[in-house]
Amino acid sequence: MLVHQSDRYVGLRLAKNFVRAGEPLAVELVVADLDGALIGGRPIEVRSARLESTRRGMEHVEQEVDVQRCEVKSSSDAMPLRCSLETKGGGLYRVTAVVTDEQGRRNQSTIETWVMGGDGPKRSGVDADRLTVIPDKNEYLPGETATLLVISPLAPAEGVLTVRRQGVVHLERFTMREPSQTLQVALDDAMVPNVSISVDLVAPRCARGPTARPILRRRAAPRMRAARPR
Repeated sequence: MLVHQSDRYVGLRLAKNFVRAGEPLAVELVVADLDGALIGGRPIEVRSARLESTRRGMEHVEQEVDVQRCEVKSSSDAMPLRCSLETKGGGLYRVTAVVTDEQGRRNQSTIETWVMGGDGPKRSGVDADRLTVIPDKNEYLPGETATLLVISPLAPAEGVLTVRRQGVVHLERFTMREPSQTLQVALDDAMVPNVSISVDLVAPRCARGPTARPILRRRAAPRMRAARPR
């Protein structure tokens, strides 16, 4: 049995998958009823915060800093409302939207996004060596250029970008000077309907001595889709 906590649901998405520090987060918002019909006139509280990680014992604990807020009223128009939230520094951000129904019951939606600049997120265990690769869009057309945000626990490091479409079609070496930076990939007709991209990084070990060896970390980017133009 499905029990709804409210008869109003708030939906949110970001206009961009990532932004640079100092560039605002543009949040698009809608409110709908249980049947999916858009509802106007309901206040929406929107909040963003940068997530900082501090170590407590053997664990990393998240703290919210640089909190920003805005409030808008929902519209029954098909075009989503927009709310702009400042970003004061780079890092991982959490955006939360809250709406209440006529009985005061709350519904909440949350999304996380990366802002370029600053250190990468602190992780432990097997996740400590994980790369994150974020495309600037979810779908592309042939002829467009994909911008990829690479977030790495290794910096500085040397990397190789590999583009595969029924075999390797492109290799590109690059230098990772900061924990986050962007790479660009030109997309053409031969990459329809999809193309996979992977990033490999190598950096020296922190330990010194004659037996020190490089550390290799590898993370495949999400599959990207290139649709044929209509």
